[in-house]
Amino acid sequence: MTRNPNPSTETPSSHGSPSYQGMPSLADATPARPVAGRPVVGQSVKGDHVGSDESIGAQRFEITDIAGGCLASTLSAALSCVFLVINGAFVMALLSVAASGGAQWIENEKLSQFLLFGLPIALLIVQWRLIDTLRWILRRRQR
Repeated sequence: MTRNPNPSTETPSSHGSPSYQGMPSLADATPARPVAGRPVVGQSVKGDHVGSDESIGAQRFEITDIAGGCLASTLSAALSCVFLVINGAFVMALLSVAASGGAQWIENEKLSQFLLFGLPIALLIVQWRLIDTLRWILRRRQR
């Protein structure tokens, strides 16, 4: 596909998009001359109700909302790390008990490494599901 060196002579239908005759194109806009009928950045638009009494749940983000979201994400990541350390120690203890019990399958290096790395993650998923279920039950009781 070759490019047209003069894009102003290119028609909208040559792009494969439908031709809208009579409507201004955004390509015709310049900072000094905005396209008629299109809003300018920062200009209020009819139907823009943000911050007015007519808003339907649309509110601006406060810095405290953003900080609260970052705090929740950080705490979730920290709790996941703590769970992974505990789960890793638990799985390692289970594998050592199985080895001292004489289990032959523990001698397989690939299987023991898979269990050592996979089981803590599987336990983490189960723990987060339990936390989510507990939160759901507690919220239902508060209602």
